[in-house]
Amino acid sequence: MISEQETRIVFKEKLNIKNPFIWCVSFFKMNLKAMQKQYVDDLETYIKEIEMKERIDNGGRR
Repeated sequence: MISEQETRIVFKEKLNIKNPFIWCVSFFKMNLKAMQKQYVDDLETYIKEIEMKERIDNGGRR
């Protein structure tokens, strides 16, 4: 449970694979959990870089 000061954001994705062959193969060859984890890790890294740049640009102030 989150506190009243926090905001929870939920993202949902829907994959639409039009090629029937790729759709079938994707069940066996695509590790969606690993792809999602990598996406979240990359997004967190990007956000931290942006925050760091903003702190530098603002002279360390938030």
